[in-house]
Amino acid sequence: MNAAANELGYAQSTVTQHIQQLENQVGIELFQRNGKRLIATEAGRLLRDSAVGLLRHASDVRTSLAQFASGVSGNVRLGCVEPFVNVHLARILREFVRDSESVMVSVEVSAEQALYRSLRSGTLDFLIASETYKTEDIAFESLLIESLCYLLPAEHRLASYREIGLADLAGEPLIVEDSQATRRVLGKAFLHPSCSPLPFITINSLEGRKAAVQAGLGIAIVPASGVTPPPPKTVLRRPVGWDAIMKIGVARRKGVDATPATQRLERMLRAFLAQHRERTVVVSTEKPSTLGTKPDCQIDIHP
Repeated sequence: MNAAANELGYAQSTVTQHIQQLENQVGIELFQRNGKRLIATEAGRLLRDSAVGLLRHASDVRTSLAQFASGVSGNVRLGCVEPFVNVHLARILREFVRDSESVMVSVEVSAEQALYRSLRSGTLDFLIASETYKTEDIAFESLLIESLCYLLPAEHRLASYREIGLADLAGEPLIVEDSQATRRVLGKAFLHPSCSPLPFITINSLEGRKAAVQAGLGIAIVPASGVTPPPPKTVLRRPVGWDAIMKIGVARRKGVDATPATQRLERMLRAFLAQHRERTVVVSTEKPSTLGTKPDCQIDIHP
């Protein structure tokens, strides 16, 4: 009793009281008393052996909870749109997992409508997407401006143009993504009186739209950051006559507390994109020397 009291920093009477309480709780004698000596009974030795494992497990639990609270363990379920997942996300996750070896990260890449459904059902913690499916139960924070551009075959009749207006697209098949963002942008653009109805081809995959253009299927509307540099046998052109930009940011459910690991990833995401905040990617071309000559194309990033 004296040794235990000295090691724990308690009074001896406190240790004695705890031992008595423990025996009352388990309903069996844990010590045989021989004068002032206490000798553990068989039940006491069994409890001692079990307690060693319990205390070790309790220590492991405390460590796990501390890691969870600091955001270096747990699960993060993220939804992301193209081309953000290809252009930015890998570098952000590389820094995140460097100090988070116990965090399980899963990334779902899909069309925005499907991502927002998963967010509302609780199968995703947050999204990197546009604001187009935001409702009363979803909060959205804009982090990046994404410019849209035309991707067309290098031999296309419009490839010699520096800029492509709405009237220039008359009769041209337009390859688009089936998303509310695309419909909202195109709905504004192609209500223009100079633009006749266009045939639309829907391909949700960015890589699929690139391949379709390379095959000569038509002109694709694509995020500029996802086609820099443009694929072989294609060129980029700047749209004119409509506001070809989209806001990309973080979407999450209102009233749902994010886990520490999720909060930590969101903080890293904001820090990483701070240098890109409110920038637009603008497609610029050199004026062609003669009609029909394909100009060189570059992407300029302007704050």
